[in-house]
Amino acid sequence: MIIGKVSPTFYRIYIKIWYQFQKAWQNAKLIYTHISQITLIFTTTINLCDQCNLCLKIPSNMINTSAIILAGGRGKRLGYKEKALIPINGKPIIEHTIEVLEGVVDEIIVSVRDDRQKQLLEEYARGLIIVVDKYVDVGPLAGILEGLKATGGEYVFVVACDMPLLNIGVVEFLFKRAQGHDGALPVRGDGIFEPLHAVYHTGPMLARTEKSIEQGERFILAPIFDLEDMVLIEMDEIRELDPELKTFLNVNTLEDIEKYTI
Repeated sequence: MIIGKVSPTFYRIYIKIWYQFQKAWQNAKLIYTHISQITLIFTTTINLCDQCNLCLKIPSNMINTSAIILAGGRGKRLGYKEKALIPINGKPIIEHTIEVLEGVVDEIIVSVRDDRQKQLLEEYARGLIIVVDKYVDVGPLAGILEGLKATGGEYVFVVACDMPLLNIGVVEFLFKRAQGHDGALPVRGDGIFEPLHAVYHTGPMLARTEKSIEQGERFILAPIFDLEDMVLIEMDEIRELDPELKTFLNVNTLEDIEKYTI
């Protein structure tokens, strides 16, 4: 409402400014409406994907789950053979592991001890990301650290390369149990943990692993014990998916190679 007498010139200026403001406001509301519709469609698509158990292709910048295969061990008890390349049913262990994980995670990273091993495994890694240990003689923590640095996933499954009977259902279960926590760690009835068959929240685990190495703590559980919200998974829960717990079996001796079947 305009009060009093206003000159025609001032009125024209006022109307012009008000018109531009009104036009801008309408455009802003239109943009907001479009964004809301796109968000609704995207959310609905994800919900439908979950309900129908379909696979939604996730862009590389929206990776949620990753896996790190630790292949850097020297295989002392196997006569220094490359564990990752030990043939099980005519195929290297690492290929069995990769095939299982491809059905679960958005990306897979292979962690090796040095450049020579990297060249040796490149053929079998099939174009996957391969990271090399920065720290020497630190053990699995060195491989875990470099893998965590390279991963894009919010949660990551860390597994040793010598487990040829990895169970896809168990891996999926660990990811579900880890959601909203620092990770999901299987524990046996005798109190033995399975840190190289577990899921971790990438950020907290990366920070704790760096801290442990810097402080000279090479014990594999050192960073895990420093996490505040780990979910411990009892074997009874895992037996519902893998009655014989074959997913945890690993190759330590030459005799082990002969007894595994896929």
